[in-house]
Amino acid sequence: MNPFQIPSGVLAGKVGGKWLYGFGVLIPGLLSLATPAAAYAGIGPLVAVRVLQGLGEVQKQKKSCISTRTNLQNRASPTQPCTR
Repeated sequence: MNPFQIPSGVLAGKVGGKWLYGFGVLIPGLLSLATPAAAYAGIGPLVAVRVLQGLGEVQKQKKSCISTRTNLQNRASPTQPCTR
C-alpha cells in the first residue's frame, strides 16, 4: 500500500480531484524538464529530482477520480472527464 494514498484521498476530498490531478501531472512534468540539469549537476540532484518526480505521480488520485466520476456500467472504459 502506498503511504501517500490516504493523505492524497483526504486532500482530494478537500480541494477536489481535478486540482490534485492537474498538479499531479504538472509537477512531474516540470521535474522531467529539470532532469538533464540535475544530471549535469551530479548524482545527488538527479536522485532527488527522480524521487520528487515519483512522489508526484498521479496513479492513486486518477483511480479515485475515475471511480467517483463514472457510473458502474462505464468503469471498465471511462470516457467522462474528471470535473470536480
